[in-house]
Amino acid sequence: PVIVPGITDDLKGSTLTSYGIDILLGGGPGRLVSPYLLLGVGFFLVSRDQTAAFEEANTDFGYSAGGGIGIGVARMVGLDLRAKLNIVPADHGGSQKSAQLLGGLNYYFGI
Repeated sequence: PVIVPGITDDLKGSTLTSYGIDILLGGGPGRLVSPYLLLGVGFFLVSRDQTAAFEEANTDFGYSAGGGIGIGVARMVGLDLRAKLNIVPADHGGSQKSAQLLGGLNYYFGI
């Protein structure tokens, strides 16, 4: 059913766009298994897919934290698996949160 023209009661969710920097504490190349902690700051834009036309775009400052594990594949190549929680404080109190699971391949330069 349509509640307001263009908006239904079966909302699909939100989209998170973020830009920031993360610092890894621990980890590194040359080891078979290398756990680490992750701390970060950045700017986050949260938009709701079906109500974006009615909202003002707002980019907010936020934080992130998590952890991961590096697995050495070769001397200068590693597999990276991490989990990350993003926290964006809201103007009206509380906060918006999102979680990420990431995986990738790292190449270490100059080692």
